[in-house]
Amino acid sequence: MKWSKGIIFALSAMMLLAGCGSKDNSGSSDQIKVKPIEEGDYETILGQESNQARILNNKSSGSMFDVYEIGKGLQELAKAHFSADSYQVQEGQLLTYSSLAASQNGLLGNQSDDNKTGLNPKVGEAFDLGNGDTTDDPFILTGIQEIDFLQNGDLSGVAIAMVMRQEWYEDHESGLYQVKKEMTDEKFRLFGEEAARKLVNYLRALPEVGDEMPIYVALYNANSADDTLPGHYFAEGYFVSRSTNFEDIDEQWYIFPSDAGSEIDSVTAGRMDTLKASLYDQLPENIGVVGKGKYVDKELRQLHITITMDAKTYVECSAIVHYTLSLMKDFNQDDYAINIEVYSNKDLIATMVRAENESDFTTHLML
Repeated sequence: MKWSKGIIFALSAMMLLAGCGSKDNSGSSDQIKVKPIEEGDYETILGQESNQARILNNKSSGSMFDVYEIGKGLQELAKAHFSADSYQVQEGQLLTYSSLAASQNGLLGNQSDDNKTGLNPKVGEAFDLGNGDTTDDPFILTGIQEIDFLQNGDLSGVAIAMVMRQEWYEDHESGLYQVKKEMTDEKFRLFGEEAARKLVNYLRALPEVGDEMPIYVALYNANSADDTLPGHYFAEGYFVSRSTNFEDIDEQWYIFPSDAGSEIDSVTAGRMDTLKASLYDQLPENIGVVGKGKYVDKELRQLHITITMDAKTYVECSAIVHYTLSLMKDFNQDDYAINIEVYSNKDLIATMVRAENESDFTTHLML
């Protein structure tokens, strides 16, 4: 178990950033290669012109947790086609703010006479939701995230996340209340696949991409069972031309405690209950314990635990952090990653991280 004070942690982070960058001799002298923090991740290229399209990412997702999960998940999924040993990644450079923004007749806009490339259906025409219901104001595709893959400084592949919403609320025609609109799974999947093929055709027309560059597309459902949870990827396609078949992705987030969490994983649900009860016995005043688990093919892959309390002294804070760490021995399966954040009076006071296939936690006490 490794401990460090907050100041030492901050200095270490700055040293890491300073030490892991190197100039890219194959390209611009302003480009920096940043080594991955974790083994198996991509080396990242910094120094490209910042793409303002990233502003749209914050607007298209419910929270920053969603934004990060979309980007991180896209990189992980793309590794099946773009090996981290052979490719470097950089922020997307192809899709600009103006080419995406609905307000500028971009890809995220609705199809119209003025917007031939809009990927959302036309406004004012009944769009079938697959369940007997329709909408005449369809805004289903809410965001597009792009990651570029480089080899020897040259663009060699593209990964795209298409962020969509399967359900939403619209004003009733009376204007007095709202009604829920929801697409069936089949209709939602079909829409996503069709939009993806149109987007690939759009990219193929760009001189930087052409007809043969591999393009990976993953479809992301921004809706979730709980507002505090991110959405999930549900389908993927790998394009080496202009068409491909899409395959299922089985991933989902669950919150603990919840009935759905207990149903998918009663063992982890029981461990979370025990953790909360044990902490409550030591500090019953306003202590909260919430877990968020990511499941891939029905197996737990990531567990995020947030502990909140109103400790009155340093001794209480330190003791709870130590005690929490001792309780984590019950989470003895090492085939998933664990990330714990401890807050006191809304201030982050400690983090505990255990990587996948590791047994020990790295702990930082920020007091």
